[in-house]
Amino acid sequence: RQLWLYDMESGAQQMILDTSANASGLAWTPDGSSLSFRARLEGDNATALHTYEVASGAMRRAVHHSASVGTYAWSPDGRHVAFIATMPAPPDNGLPYQPRIYEEADRQRPVYIAEAFANTDARPLFEDATAYALDWHPDGDRLAVMAAPDPLVDSRYVRQSVRVYSVATGEVVA
Repeated sequence: RQLWLYDMESGAQQMILDTSANASGLAWTPDGSSLSFRARLEGDNATALHTYEVASGAMRRAVHHSASVGTYAWSPDGRHVAFIATMPAPPDNGLPYQPRIYEEADRQRPVYIAEAFANTDARPLFEDATAYALDWHPDGDRLAVMAAPDPLVDSRYVRQSVRVYSVATGEVVA
């Protein structure tokens, strides 16, 4: 996949990333100055969240995490990013082979909150559920999350619900 920027007024187009980056999850930052996207660029151990500033052409890593950044949402003020990432795999079981047990080895996909461009560890909002979608409240103090209690397929379709979390405390407020 290539990432291109097209100017609607002038018709000018510019390639931002080539096919090796495999960019996805495009969104504008809240102030509209930069295009954000997920990609594994040079120096990334996992898929990270990057931005491309349109005026200057500067590329910056907004969020880095030990696991790949999945679905994400910018806080209304652009200072934080909430994102979904799969928890790390458990350690090797010691067997000379790894058995394939369907759905038993699936891992939770919690929501993490990171300070944008800070290059610090993201903090988990919760770790006891599997998230599928998220969105910030316009005040930036709460986060609505579509989540199921576990990563099983049936739970995704039957037990998923909307929870509203306090960003400061991680408590469910609705």
